[in-house]
Amino acid sequence: MKGLSQEELSLDLELDGSYIGKVENAKLNITIDKIISIADYLGIDVIELFK
Repeated sequence: MKGLSQEELSLDLELDGSYIGKVENAKLNITIDKIISIADYLGIDVIELFK
């Protein structure tokens, strides 16, 4: 989703503002529930997050 910052995504999903960045940088593990929530929010299949 173009134009959406990591912080905006985190806040829209009611997560800590730095959550997505921490996951992306392998400083925090993510649960399957959160992966599904992110994919649903973005309107994509979960597998797209791993491409």
